[in-house]
Amino acid sequence: MTIRVISREAILAERRAAVLAGTRPPVEHAEWPVATVQELVTSSDISAADFVQNKVEIDVAEGRADNPTLFEPIYQVRRDPNFPELVPTNIANPRWGIMFFDHQEGAEIHFGTLAKGQKGNVPIREAAAGIQYTQRMLDFNYLSQIEDENLEFGRAWNAMLNHKAFGPLLTFTYPAANTTAADATTGVSYLERVRNTLRAAQRHAKMATDANGAARPRAWSFLLVNSTDTADIRDALALRNGPNLNPLPSVDDFAIIAYDGWSTELNYGAVTKRFSYPGVTAKTCYGIRPRQGFVMLEKLDLAFARGDADLSRLIAQQIVGRGLHGFLADVAANVERITLPAS
Repeated sequence: MTIRVISREAILAERRAAVLAGTRPPVEHAEWPVATVQELVTSSDISAADFVQNKVEIDVAEGRADNPTLFEPIYQVRRDPNFPELVPTNIANPRWGIMFFDHQEGAEIHFGTLAKGQKGNVPIREAAAGIQYTQRMLDFNYLSQIEDENLEFGRAWNAMLNHKAFGPLLTFTYPAANTTAADATTGVSYLERVRNTLRAAQRHAKMATDANGAARPRAWSFLLVNSTDTADIRDALALRNGPNLNPLPSVDDFAIIAYDGWSTELNYGAVTKRFSYPGVTAKTCYGIRPRQGFVMLEKLDLAFARGDADLSRLIAQQIVGRGLHGFLADVAANVERITLPAS
């Protein structure tokens, strides 16, 4: 059984391997115009507006590549600059019913219908942050400081998107119908109990029902975990035999997404504040049926606007990045919370 781990470290390792193999350029966003890149390389005036604007976009793109988003295998992404502030759920995540029937000559065709579903709206939220370059940074050509700030801006943007995508799964109050407890079988090893727990969670999700008792299986194919648990899960799935060398029952294939959250510090002069996005708690994981109940609505991806200088503080350049997104997550119908054995 081959288990793929999707994490920041795994994605970056894949990219490095591709660069070494010659199948991928070292720069993630290699589509930048040659003339723009040449201008950045040969320019001696880093205070020029064009230089600052172009360099911001390239550095931020590199920062985003350094902290990749992890939710794409789970979420459908719908891009439309015309999304309203509140997007009805039948537009955000339409559910169509279509059935093919044997056609008799002259008979009417059965057309697909849009399921009524639960009415609601997905709000489009605006996220924004700013970066600024002091006159001192420009006077003394502190190009490295500018690069560091730009790179961190890109990392923070992707961290925010990961948080908005995974946050609903981590904060949802799971009923017993969506919960699998840790296996407590005596006489077997810790890794066997991990394996038994995951197998029980797969079976429990397949047998799920709705409030009316109708079958609503939510077989999951992705497991959201804390990175500290990935090795134990992989080792548990690698087991082939149990006590007395008896073959162990099989476990369905799935991919692992390791998400540990993100944190940073903002310096407000005399006060430093730490901000963080919580990650998955160790020994807890989430089996996810992807796509059907998870949608990201993108009205505007990260875009930049340059503001006037603030001479009273000797700020030479101010740049604001903003974007507009909405996230729909039907956790109850698509996620199983799983508690792994403690030891």
